[in-house]
Amino acid sequence: MFRNLLHEVTGIGIYQMFSLLVFTAFFVLIALWLFKTKKEYIDEMSNKPLE
Repeated sequence: MFRNLLHEVTGIGIYQMFSLLVFTAFFVLIALWLFKTKKEYIDEMSNKPLE
């Protein structure tokens, strides 16, 4: 049912491309932040819940 509903909508492909670009950009930004962050900061934040 849903397959037929989305098949009949014109221009639905732009939403798929947009969501893929948003996901990829988010993933790349998080990966860059992870590699640029100092190990001391990560260790400090990982111990926060235990303090």
